[in-house]
Amino acid sequence: MTRATLRFALSSSLVALVALAAQAGTPCPEGYAPDPQGKCTLCADGYLKNPKTGACTKPPTCAAGQVLVGDRCFPACPPGRAHDNTGKCTLCADGYLKNPKTGACTKPPTCAAGQVLVGDRCFPACPPGRAHDNTGKCTLCADGYLKNAKTGACEKPPTCAAGQVLVGDRCFPACPPGRAHDSSGKCSLCAPGYVKHPKTGTCQKTAG
Repeated sequence: MTRATLRFALSSSLVALVALAAQAGTPCPEGYAPDPQGKCTLCADGYLKNPKTGACTKPPTCAAGQVLVGDRCFPACPPGRAHDNTGKCTLCADGYLKNPKTGACTKPPTCAAGQVLVGDRCFPACPPGRAHDNTGKCTLCADGYLKNAKTGACEKPPTCAAGQVLVGDRCFPACPPGRAHDSSGKCSLCAPGYVKHPKTGTCQKTAG
């Protein structure tokens, strides 16, 4: 082998090594993985990028009550908490909600006036006494449940202590005779044509 041929071979090898190093140092974007030639390609449907190997792999099928985080299955987090990258359940940051589909904390959409957020979608507000189910359909609240004025969901109301009454989803001290709670819990005189209901402690329209 001549000196020129040897120099060319060494130069070619160096170029190849630099290319490989550059390729190895530039990871593929999210959802892409390198093919056998080192080119970044989109993962096929049903495949996810393995965070450890960087290759597209078939994710495991999680059992009921578990969710997929990266390439591992973890028990579902309680309401208001979501998995971090290690699978640990953490509280969602202010302004974020748990996405019911992915189980991750995401920024919820801003609903227009007259709409409420259910999961990660906006729906028209339900009429009084009805609340949204998981699909966004308005349904009657089950016995023993009340519509939460803030979330619009049917929830188990708190049990008020003796001498208190439930107004919306909060407990307030009972009002003196002739007065009843308004929507904020403040005791006020009933308007003409209204009387204080002995059970609920609120002003209700008189019959007739």
